[in-house]
Amino acid sequence: MSDMKFVATKPSNPLRFIEWFDFISKKIQPKRYIIDELIPAKSFVIISGMQKETYKSTFATLLSMVAATGQSYDNLKTRRQHKVRYVALEGAEEDIIRAWRRLGKIPALSGSERLQQARRSLAINNFEDIYSLSLDLDSELDRDRLLWMVQEDKPDMVVLDNWTYLKAANENDATALSPAVKCLTQIRTLGTTVVLICHTNKSSDVKSRSIGGVYLDIDNELRGSNLLANAYDVHLAFRKRGKEESGKLSLYLRSRTKGRELYDVVWDVVGNEEDPDNGTPDSIKYNFSISTPRPWEEA
Repeated sequence: MSDMKFVATKPSNPLRFIEWFDFISKKIQPKRYIIDELIPAKSFVIISGMQKETYKSTFATLLSMVAATGQSYDNLKTRRQHKVRYVALEGAEEDIIRAWRRLGKIPALSGSERLQQARRSLAINNFEDIYSLSLDLDSELDRDRLLWMVQEDKPDMVVLDNWTYLKAANENDATALSPAVKCLTQIRTLGTTVVLICHTNKSSDVKSRSIGGVYLDIDNELRGSNLLANAYDVHLAFRKRGKEESGKLSLYLRSRTKGRELYDVVWDVVGNEEDPDNGTPDSIKYNFSISTPRPWEEA
């Protein structure tokens, strides 16, 4: 019996190579940021935290407003105005509107000129369009919808809020999740920063997941498969400090290029919610502060 020989058919898009000297001689751009030191341009960023009381979405909204207005706030520094697209899939439309309005009261971001700047640069998925309320990255059709938007609209940053509502596949099944994660990395390849909001395991608290207040591995606290942990460029992990420090959070940053840093974050919420029965308008306002970074080891 003769040995069978395998003969490959020439593909329409064969693998192509470039000589290594030509490759390393290419001109590369200096590292750029959407938000200095936190959100690099052309990157995949994860913002993680427990489901409640870690202000993940509020922080992502604030980052979006800073980027879109081109106006720095506290230690959130930006150098220019950026085009931002925000996909909000968690919560009722009314609650999301209230949250954005409250952040719009921050003095550094308010004022007609700055709000007009945001109006030109920042857009949110339309809640009146049934097809814009759902984005299932398990579906090839929906992955194409997202990638087409990025390709045609060319935003500097896309925020996806949040991972739980972006897929139906078992989050522990790496094979099932692979197409969704690949879609997110393709957004990065197109030159757009993608910011993905994720929930952590329920056990992610300061006592059970840390030693001396320093988290050993924030990536292991992400729910489900380790595909996300292997794909990101920056992981921003919000962790509660305990009941005695309400509103105070630790923000742990792990970067593929910068290493590890730690920030102190404070959210001070003042005012009262709307009371329609008494005709009282919503007066809630956020005061936010973030420290300069320090190494984790100094926590």
